[in-house]
Amino acid sequence: MTATRDAPPLRAPVEDPSRLLLDGGWRFHVGDIPMPEILEHGWSYNSAKAGQAQGTAAIYYNDSDWPEVVLPHDWAMAMAMPVAESANVSWGYRRRGFGWYWRALRLDPQDRGRYLEIRFGRIATNVTI
Repeated sequence: MTATRDAPPLRAPVEDPSRLLLDGGWRFHVGDIPMPEILEHGWSYNSAKAGQAQGTAAIYYNDSDWPEVVLPHDWAMAMAMPVAESANVSWGYRRRGFGWYWRALRLDPQDRGRYLEIRFGRIATNVTI
């Protein structure tokens, strides 16, 4: 796999040179983004197919106005969310909500047919991938 942002992903430690670190090149949006409503059978069918997704899952989704971040990223702290006495102490008394992380990956042609796995570490609270 290669990165599509400015810098290629770093190689993992020497003990496993096949692994790539994907901490850089992410974009972030605070708040929820509704998915477009699927109105007909064709959209319903195609939305389940690789490369046919709509909204933020679309291959060519325009994230150019989202700030670039490096993971791990604590958006409640980075966005200076206000401290609230009634908020969860485990979250630093800062309210959480919805936030989106987006990153494009491009597979090298030599990876076609290979088993690839993406592992996420240090994910906090609730997440949907």
